Amino acid sequence: MSLPGFSDDVPVYQTSKNYETVNVKAQTETAGSSLSLYRELNEARSTLSVMYGTSEFAVIGNDTVFAFTRYVPHSRSS
Repeated sequence: MSLPGFSDDVPVYQTSKNYETVNVKAQTETAGSSLSLYRELNEARSTLSVMYGTSEFAVIGNDTVFAFTRYVPHSRSS
């Protein structure tokens, strides 16, 4: 019997039925996975446009699309 987790012990809590496909190992090996997205978002947090940028917002097409742009008007000097 194959069990999820780090040991051969029966889990204390019920395990998700899709644990074989939704786990860190599988997500690391899959481009476009949720884990990849969260890693990209975390990396973006340290970019100049997120830390110091200006935002512009627009609603397009009968209120069905919300779009935004974020940019740094002029680079900050150190």
